[in-house]
Amino acid sequence: MVFNDFNSRRQIVLIDFQSQPDRDFKFICVYQDHLTKFCILNPLTSKRAEQVARVLLDIFCLFGAPASLQSDNGREFCNELINSLREMWPDLNIVHGKPRHSQSQGSVERANQDIENILTTWMQDNNTNKWSEGLRFVQFMKNKAYHSGIKRSPYNAMFGTDPKTGLTSKAKEGSTVQLKIPDVDRGRGDPRSVIAVVLEITEDGFYQLGCKSGMYKIY
Repeated sequence: MVFNDFNSRRQIVLIDFQSQPDRDFKFICVYQDHLTKFCILNPLTSKRAEQVARVLLDIFCLFGAPASLQSDNGREFCNELINSLREMWPDLNIVHGKPRHSQSQGSVERANQDIENILTTWMQDNNTNKWSEGLRFVQFMKNKAYHSGIKRSPYNAMFGTDPKTGLTSKAKEGSTVQLKIPDVDRGRGDPRSVIAVVLEITEDGFYQLGCKSGMYKIY
């Protein structure tokens, strides 16, 4: 089966981290859209179908449910997973996708290895073994990276734009921004934030902002 639409076919893979548990977490659930390669990562305490189904249900309620769900954990597991999902959401109507062909198997294994490598680097950089807390950052890095198969990043393929990480990545001259006022500088009846306009972006990376009360320079 070949799908050309987002959310037509998605795959789920469980990465075994039992040799390096993070408190009660022992598995990583990798959920990926077949077309855009956009992935969502979640820590799991077990690989029981009911627990995996609860994670997928949160994803389905955000992005919608796929027509076909593919898994390498065996037909029995996938059928049990789909049955658990239907019990939680009776209107759900998805089927077990056919196993991947051999050509794509290597691609999935490389993707899983990539996730593990990025996660290992994150733990080293942050001097922690709590990999469950790093999954959200690994997910972001994985989705914003260029994918040779789709000639863009998964994030761009999913949302049609490159990911942003705050003011420096999206503010342009003339843009309207909201600035939070620190509690120490704010009276009891004063607003928590002010609206300002980007007047100028200087060569040294500062933003010249203007509002009714004056001008500000923010890096």
